[in-house]
Amino acid sequence: MKYSEIQIDNPIDLKSINKFIKDLGNCETPQLLINIGDHHFESIEAIQELKTRLLNKAAILDRFEKIAIIHPPGFPNESEDEDIYRYFSEQKEAVKWLNKK
Repeated sequence: MKYSEIQIDNPIDLKSINKFIKDLGNCETPQLLINIGDHHFESIEAIQELKTRLLNKAAILDRFEKIAIIHPPGFPNESEDEDIYRYFSEQKEAVKWLNKK
């Protein structure tokens, strides 16, 4: 199945978050891979801003069948609905899950 990948520009700040949100709105594939794996947040405020902006874009995120999120290793993340979205520390595993029927 086809997916789009959005990589958030480094360092993650308000400018890169704005670009990410714009890119998110332009995705037209049924699956999405969001990559924040090796990136560095400029501040705690940037982390909070990204989370707030994603929560405010729930309607956009709801149109995807599956969303894989790559995050830095060592940060445990739990999905509330593992059939729709999951967190991974390796892109290979994320792509494997996206392609799984």
